[in-house]
Amino acid sequence: MVQYPFTKESSEAIESALKNEGMVCFPTETIYGLGGNALSLKVVEKIFALKKRPLEKSLSVLVDQEWLGKLAYWEDDKIDRIIEDFWPGPLTLVLPARRELPEFLKGPNQTIALRWSSSSVVQEMIKLGECPLIGTSANLSGMPSCSSSAEVVEQFGDQTPLLVDSGVLPENPPTTLLDCTRTPFSFIRSGSIDQKILEDYI
Repeated sequence: MVQYPFTKESSEAIESALKNEGMVCFPTETIYGLGGNALSLKVVEKIFALKKRPLEKSLSVLVDQEWLGKLAYWEDDKIDRIIEDFWPGPLTLVLPARRELPEFLKGPNQTIALRWSSSSVVQEMIKLGECPLIGTSANLSGMPSCSSSAEVVEQFGDQTPLLVDSGVLPENPPTTLLDCTRTPFSFIRSGSIDQKILEDYI
């Protein structure tokens, strides 16, 4: 377990995990997440196995500005407006995936679910690992999401990966999930950002 802000030693531990197909549990602006290098099939398989989650369910990916354009493409100005006004933040967008991406990263109809998190932990991890991160919840499939490091350990037990401890997180709704590949855009899940606010953009 490591604390944030990262020390030199904890930064090296995070970097090593992300660059050697390891997993990390970490706080986001909503709940504790579970992730690793999103470009590694081995990491994705490890995450599914740890969560006991069916392989056919796709995972969202955490990005920064650099990785956003490498993973998705679009020509709709409405998406640009949404990104400009709501990212970084608790909003996941389903976007058209770039053709060259590995199939395990893509959802139905060649899409990818991306989020630019406002969590400073997440942003620093992306830079340390030099990779986008899988951004799923740190819990067993079918179990409640975790708002503290203790809850993460309670669910994963001795299988808990490297854990970034930020104590107990404030209680927040989950991220809002918006599919931008449909016309009109459609809400997959309501969450932290009110639908009524986003409706003005879509």
